[in-house]
Amino acid sequence: MAVANNMMAVALRVNASSNQSNNILFWIDLGQTQSIEEIEVPLRIKNDSVRSVFMDPFARHLILSTQLGDNYYLHRGSKRLKNLPKFKGIIIECIAWGSPPRNQVDVSTGLMLIGSKQGHIFEAELQSTDEYFKKEERYFQQIFTMPDDLPVCGIRKAKFQASTNKYAVIVNTPNRLYQFIGTAFESAEAGGFGHLFSTADIESNYQELPTANSLGLQVWSLLQDDGGTLAHKKFAWLTVPGIYAGELNTTSPQSDSIITNAELHPLLGSETIAPISIALTEFHYIILYSNRVKAISYLTNELVFDEAIALDSNEEVQALVVDETKETYWICTNTAVHEIIVSDEDRDVWKIYLSRKNFETALTFAKTDLQRDRVITSQAEHYFSEKRFRLAATYFALSQSLSFEEVALRFINLDENAALKQFLLKKLENTKSNEPTQVTILCMWLLELYVHELDLSESKLSGSNGSLYTKATSDHTAASRREFESLRDELQQFLTMRKDAIDAEGAFSLFVSHGRSQEMLFFADAIGDYERIIQHWIYEKEWMKALYILNRQTTNEHFYKFSPVLIEAIPVELVNSWIQRPGLDPKRLLPSLLKYESIASKELDGSNQAIRYLNHVTQRMASADSSIYNYLLSLHISHAHLDKELGLMSFLGAQDDTPLYDIQYALRLCMKEGLVQSSIFIYSKLGLYEQAVDLALKHHDIELAQINADKPVEDDILRKKLWLRIARYVVDDRKDIKQAITFLKQCDLLRIEDILPFFPDFALIDDFKTDLCQALDEYNEHIEQLKEEMDEATRSAENIRTDIHNLKNRSIVIHVTEQCSYCMLSLLTRQFLVFPCKHVFHADCITNMLLESASLARKNKIIQLRQGLDKNSGRRFGGKVNDANLTGLKEELEKELSGECPLCNDVIIKSVNKPFGDDVSLLV
Repeated sequence: MAVANNMMAVALRVNASSNQSNNILFWIDLGQTQSIEEIEVPLRIKNDSVRSVFMDPFARHLILSTQLGDNYYLHRGSKRLKNLPKFKGIIIECIAWGSPPRNQVDVSTGLMLIGSKQGHIFEAELQSTDEYFKKEERYFQQIFTMPDDLPVCGIRKAKFQASTNKYAVIVNTPNRLYQFIGTAFESAEAGGFGHLFSTADIESNYQELPTANSLGLQVWSLLQDDGGTLAHKKFAWLTVPGIYAGELNTTSPQSDSIITNAELHPLLGSETIAPISIALTEFHYIILYSNRVKAISYLTNELVFDEAIALDSNEEVQALVVDETKETYWICTNTAVHEIIVSDEDRDVWKIYLSRKNFETALTFAKTDLQRDRVITSQAEHYFSEKRFRLAATYFALSQSLSFEEVALRFINLDENAALKQFLLKKLENTKSNEPTQVTILCMWLLELYVHELDLSESKLSGSNGSLYTKATSDHTAASRREFESLRDELQQFLTMRKDAIDAEGAFSLFVSHGRSQEMLFFADAIGDYERIIQHWIYEKEWMKALYILNRQTTNEHFYKFSPVLIEAIPVELVNSWIQRPGLDPKRLLPSLLKYESIASKELDGSNQAIRYLNHVTQRMASADSSIYNYLLSLHISHAHLDKELGLMSFLGAQDDTPLYDIQYALRLCMKEGLVQSSIFIYSKLGLYEQAVDLALKHHDIELAQINADKPVEDDILRKKLWLRIARYVVDDRKDIKQAITFLKQCDLLRIEDILPFFPDFALIDDFKTDLCQALDEYNEHIEQLKEEMDEATRSAENIRTDIHNLKNRSIVIHVTEQCSYCMLSLLTRQFLVFPCKHVFHADCITNMLLESASLARKNKIIQLRQGLDKNSGRRFGGKVNDANLTGLKEELEKELSGECPLCNDVIIKSVNKPFGDDVSLLV
């Protein structure tokens, strides 16, 4: 019998009285046991019988061997066993199946290694075919003979994981276990396994043990991830002294053996008969006797199962068969098949590994939370007993059976702060986020431990720095500094990761109480508490550092809060930041500027940062807030004496006719501070030119008075009045008649007679005789010029009268064939009009034209005149009449018609861009 991949093949010899053949192969799908295929075994010799059946691990191929050396092949999809001529005479004991290419796994066996009873090892490849003349034996070759021709009881091959062509082949004879390791290939064309056997050291690489029967080597294998191969992991060889077992390790290609951790386990029990067969599970040996079956633990060598097999009187146990792929186990007797049900065999494996203190392996086999907790707790206690406290803390944190307080007190009593910190860290990792209180408590405790460690490390570092210098102390100092920096980095990493769970106020209090400013600043930066950072640097009077943090802010609130403090220490740098900062509200910075006024006079360079910033606000930012302008105005006024009003005048002059500052407020301040120029400027801005001139004259500034006297350019009366006021001041106060006379040239409105009344009664004419004579001469020239203009006007009137008289006698020659410019009929057929432009019209035609194009008022007037003529003359036009009224109507009508040519007058010329018709669609 053979079982593989949940398929069973059973060869039975039936009674001779039956009509069927003596040997039948039953092909059973264990997943569908109701479907059983029967295949006849075509034995050549009548007395021959089936000796053994071999099936590959995936039940695609089957080889049947007989007692007399005939061998047959069956493909899973076939219904007929096919004889293998090349295999004739070979009694097959074992087969190591090949690994065919992926595209041939269903039709090819791959390169197999076959062990025979005669002691030979063959390599062969079978390939299923439906062609009648084509044989399945694609390749067959003997490659090795065992010493003394001992039977090959078992053969297994394994490929090294890290190598492409490195293989190991394990062969056992009745009393020896050989290993062949070398280069081999999975195809005959590439060389197969011949080179591996030919170079093997068969004299030394073997293990010799006596056996009671010729049993093959048993293995336990794992199905690989590709699902197409099995990897052998453990082996067991049943010998007389016991079970020789170990692990198969194919991870190191340089090794000369793949057998590791091999041990000889004596057989348990009081059995006097030898075992029939053995099988290997993941954790047990299954040993088959003639009447019972036993299971021994692979790990402890303890008997865990012993059960008798219920046999009939004629029933004999024959073999123990294993399905290596599905890990099922079967007992075959001469009349029945029994399955050994293996269930939950690893249930106590974790205990075994735990007792061996192999905690990691025990944890992998623990199935319940209680079991895992027991393993973890035992592991923690083990490390604690070995004084490996930090490692113990890691596992104590995972334990559920020990209370938090109990573990913490154990570390506290031993003064193991490092282990306590590790315990708390692991506890924190395992605490759920929905338990914020516990998380915060753990974080604060950890924070205190970190700070304490930093204090100790810093003290150690300070002590090293104060020691007498030697190479040893230098190395110790360097190590202490590295330790300190490592602790600081660890703390900063913790603060970054747990910033949301740490109680900020508690953390800051802790840092302050321990004097850990750097850590406090780092944590404040991590949680975005920049206000605290700025306050710290201000307290330390590190003004530039405070300003640097301030400049990093994305909002402007901190500027408004801290500027009143910083402007007293670093006004220039702070104002630079204001100027470079977009979005600041200047109005909210006014308190800072007001505070700055108290120290503004202490500026060494005399510059005023408040004025500089507000100038930027008004000029670059184009602010329209009147409070800003009024405050800037007050600053300019307060500093006007320092720069002789230049800054103030520049500010006042930069405003347009509608200034944004309060001009009345500005005037009051300027008058209060005695700023004459600025006050005069504001007076003129208000249109109070008289007050401006008076103020200038009051302060004896004649030039400024003259400038303001000329400003009312549209009011000549006022301008003259102002100049006269200046002239009177010059004459009365300065007694300077000559300067008053010069005003006649500076102002075109003044005459000598205007300022003569200001002169004193006893003034000498010599002081202004020249100017007086010049004025008289100018009057004389003006009178002469007026006379010439009157004579010219008289001559022009005479010329006009002559031209009007000549117009009555002007004539135009009309040709007899001339046509009316409107109706294009002969012109001389009825009364007509002729224009200087040579256009001619019938009187009625031009009347119609004017009625079409003239304005409504003119049109009505023409209609009224025509109606008047028709009423008085019976519709005659141009006839001789005696009535004066009729003559007047006629002349008035002719005047209307002959005013200008209807074809080339100004109205027609201006309408040249208008369409000819009213319907615009006609133009399209």
